[in-house]
Amino acid sequence: MANSDGQGNPATTAPRTTASLNDERGVVIQAYERFWQHHSSLRERPESTWDDVMAAVAVDPQLSRTLQGARFNRADGKTTYGEVTTRVSDVDINGDKATIIDCQDTSDTGLADAKTGEKETAGIERNPTRARMKRDPDDGKWKVAEITYPGGEC
Repeated sequence: MANSDGQGNPATTAPRTTASLNDERGVVIQAYERFWQHHSSLRERPESTWDDVMAAVAVDPQLSRTLQGARFNRADGKTTYGEVTTRVSDVDINGDKATIIDCQDTSDTGLADAKTGEKETAGIERNPTRARMKRDPDDGKWKVAEITYPGGEC
């Protein structure tokens, strides 16, 4: 059946094809992975740049949470080490919102003493993670809105 406006006239927007949904899925995953890259890079950057660095990949509430956590760690003499490895298993896109289901490997990440580099914590190999994504209305880019860790296994 042809796509129409219900009056027999062709619809003004084309239906989303499987290919376009797959492309959008890839864009959402890339935005999520960029968040983790930017998050890891904070330890190497001056604190005065953190707001702009993270605002490029996150919106509130996650933006504020990430910045507060990084500032707390720095004030406490801590730094992060390692890189999060994402293993996205599902992406659900609904308009300008998306949900990512991830089973992160954080086993080579954690907190360390900022002066000595001595590792104080370590993540886990299979860390269930859920990310809520939003398309920023100002620049049209997908950004992380909230990350939660529901527990359990993945």
